[in-house]
Amino acid sequence: MDEPRVYLVAEDGAVVPRGRSLDAGALSDRLDQLLDELATGPTRSELTDRLSTALRPETSLVVDELSGETVTIDLGGDAEAPAGQESRRAVAQIVLTATSLPEVEEVLLTRDGQPVDAPLPSGELTSQPLSAADYEPLLLPTASPTS
Repeated sequence: MDEPRVYLVAEDGAVVPRGRSLDAGALSDRLDQLLDELATGPTRSELTDRLSTALRPETSLVVDELSGETVTIDLGGDAEAPAGQESRRAVAQIVLTATSLPEVEEVLLTRDGQPVDAPLPSGELTSQPLSAADYEPLLLPTASPTS
């Protein structure tokens, strides 16, 4: 079985996977645990490796609904959403982390139960379900920051 992964931001701007071990259990429990790890941010050794997160410290990620292979994640917390390139990386971190579980194909983002227009790597906004493939461009280092 593929190891669940949390996606963090490397010094070069690429979104990179780091394995996490989860307790066995229902998909919603494993997803909650994985999203908690993402919201918590890099571990001490990951910080040493200069990994960071585009998510604001106050962000909470709550599994709202599981429907087939699509999970709805509610973005909580009082934090202002990051802007520009950071917002794309933050969404990429959430989508890539959730879809690292084999049962999850797509992610819908909501805030207070309302659909969120999420930025794609191009900067275009969409309220459609997001897949890992949407964010593959962000897995590569960015030559120059465009934010």
